[in-house]
Amino acid sequence: MTCLNLVLSSQIHPFLNMRVAIVALALVACTFAIYDGLSGADLRAALKSDYYSHHTLGYKKAREYMYALIDNTEGEDMVYGIYTDLPLPFPYGYMHTSYEDTPINCEHIVPQSFFGKKDPMVSDVHH
Repeated sequence: MTCLNLVLSSQIHPFLNMRVAIVALALVACTFAIYDGLSGADLRAALKSDYYSHHTLGYKKAREYMYALIDNTEGEDMVYGIYTDLPLPFPYGYMHTSYEDTPINCEHIVPQSFFGKKDPMVSDVHH
């Protein structure tokens, strides 16, 4: 099964909304265009060369970026709950210093304890 077929299939977890599916399709299309003709070890080497390096923000700063920019809808100033799709007001781009008092949870797909709460895993905003 190709990546595109997987994205389009019913194997997508039901809590993912349409925005996530559209982004996934765009990423798959871009990846196929950029790495056209590469496979196996050559493809892995190209991907590693292009995407291996990263900058660790730390847990608190990563959460600030997530609410202020990554998960925030510009123009709406909202963050939506991943399970409920409930909109919560957060000013776009505002780096709030504390989110402990907010009704939204910074949930992890992979529990922090799997890696002893160590960076870069604990501040990976994609998981």
